Amino acid sequence: MRRLDAVFALLLAAPACALGADAATPLQQAQNWLELLDAGRYAQAWERTASTLQHGTDLARWSEAQISARGREKPACRKFLGQQQRETPARIDTLFVTEFADGRRIAEKVSVSTTASSIMAYRIGPPPADPAARCSAADAERQP
Repeated sequence: MRRLDAVFALLLAAPACALGADAATPLQQAQNWLELLDAGRYAQAWERTASTLQHGTDLARWSEAQISARGREKPACRKFLGQQQRETPARIDTLFVTEFADGRRIAEKVSVSTTASSIMAYRIGPPPADPAARCSAADAERQP
């Protein structure tokens, strides 16, 4: 009987072990990836992107583009705005507004593959005009 219990315990544990970091939700994956950019860890962020995002550029140019668009300053606050499920290609677009200490605000969209658990796309744009899309004091306490 002990042997069956041990086998059953291993079977229960196997899926959790196999999933590893991929067990994170698309929101967690997007946040973790943005935190790599925030910390200037561009090579690690690059490694987590899909080959379709890497196509046509190299790590050095991609890193320069991130610095040019976002700056080198760490965000003072990032607020989650929502998610959208997309069918083709299968992904979840995760939307944020990010504020910096110098007052700059940007909108960030991180598209996470639902099949490969990788970052498929990253877009930076102007922040929404809606006052609800601004960071609050509570959001700043949960800074990235």
